[in-house]
Order: sequence, then C-alpha cells, then structure tokens
Amino acid sequence: FARAPRLPEPVQLWHSWQQLDESTWRLHVFGFSAPDEAELEVANSSIRICGSEAAGCGDVAELELNMMSELGGEVDAASSKVRWVAKGVDGPHLRLDLHVLSSAAATKK
Repeated sequence: FARAPRLPEPVQLWHSWQQLDESTWRLHVFGFSAPDEAELEVANSSIRICGSEAAGCGDVAELELNMMSELGGEVDAASSKVRWVAKGVDGPHLRLDLHVLSSAAATKK
C-alpha cells in the first residue's frame, strides 16, 4: 500500500494583549505575513480570526477568543479598530483596539 501524502501542519496563530487605558485593550495577532491572509469576525462576545481561503491561506489554524474569558466582559464590536502592522519589534501582525463595555473588565486576569 502506498502511504497517503502527509498534510502540512496548520500555521499556528498566537496573540498578546496590551491594556491602553481603563476600558481599552489592544490585541496583537501574529502568524500572518500580509493583511489579505486573514479573515476577521468581531462580535461583542467573541473574536474569530482564520486564514483567508481567497488568499490561499486556508491552512492557518483558527483562533477564537471569548471576550468574557479573555477580558471579563463584552466589547463594542462596532467601535473596534483593526490595523495591519507591517514592521515592528515583534514582526508583522494584526492589531485590534477594543473598547470593553463592562466596567468589571477594567483589569484583565
């Protein structure tokens, strides 16, 4: 029997948080080399980031973040700001600025 071809491992995404003020958080998502490689869905209760099939990046592992678990409250999805950072100390990444709706989320665990 011939062995089945081995599928490539999915590209892993990783993230970090930065608190900007009492109710604003900045999410940095790493693992993409260009902005068109990412698909992003921002809702008040969650953020979903995955590779863009259109850009041929369907092998990127999905990253789904629950805002209650991450920040202790929901975010205002309508006011979120997304930016691609091409160069920087940490390398290319997506940057999302999020305003937390719940005052209980002033300090991330």
